[in-house]
Amino acid sequence: MNPEFPVFEPAFVLHVGDRPELGERRPRSGGTLGFEGNCLSASFSPRTWQEVAYIPPEKPIWRLEGEGGRPLRLLDITDFSEDNLLERGHERSGRLDALRDEVIAWALEEGVLREKTWLEIRYPRAKKDAGDPSRWATMTVPDLEAAERVLKLSGMSPHDTGPDGKPIMFTEDRLTGTKLMANRLWVPEFCVDRNSDLPFQMATLLWADEFLQGLDGVWWGECYEFKEWAPRAGIFQRAVPSLEIRIEEGAGWKMTKARELELLAEMVPEHPAAARAARPRPARR
Repeated sequence: MNPEFPVFEPAFVLHVGDRPELGERRPRSGGTLGFEGNCLSASFSPRTWQEVAYIPPEKPIWRLEGEGGRPLRLLDITDFSEDNLLERGHERSGRLDALRDEVIAWALEEGVLREKTWLEIRYPRAKKDAGDPSRWATMTVPDLEAAERVLKLSGMSPHDTGPDGKPIMFTEDRLTGTKLMANRLWVPEFCVDRNSDLPFQMATLLWADEFLQGLDGVWWGECYEFKEWAPRAGIFQRAVPSLEIRIEEGAGWKMTKARELELLAEMVPEHPAAARAARPRPARR
């Protein structure tokens, strides 16, 4: 493994839901794509992820540890996350440029990613935003007819330009997932044929699972907002049989915000949310 690739080594992670099945690859109910692809989802914030993923309240929490007490080894791909999920000022010492290039080259040759031209439009979120393009929204549309329908609601047409002089309809070339990727993740193709960073994220999981045999999974050290989002891990299915798994006391809904922040501070002390929680509160006057 390239020493430049950053690795996160927690003593354990937590999974809320059914007991992890040893190496079994199962399609998700409803044919949807999980946040961590076909990996086993884990974190230090089971109550939050129970809310985000609509997991029933009675489901238990499982502790996953490396065999014999060894730390888990997770490829840290936090910097591959979309900006809106990251803490401001997030920094990473390891550079991932080489990893990105390697993943893309492999994924294109393997056929799990392909180039695609997307049709996009810009439009004001509200009438009061019409003169401020910085407050406009961007939407991917399937064709010109759809663009015309959406823009008509704002009194515009695809041939118009915005107040900044730029066209409001344009194309963007971007990598997207293929049917082969969908088959490997056990989901319909539309789940990975997306104009977002998700197809590349999923390609990274597939690549790391195949070539980084010394790792147990991947890690995203993203933002923490109780019951909304939290740092997370994806454990490779091949790694599950080698883990020690035991049930934690109680179900996920009993986990408090204070306990989640306590775990985050213990395992990821540099995380901004943990640092904020550790600051002494000013005395009341």
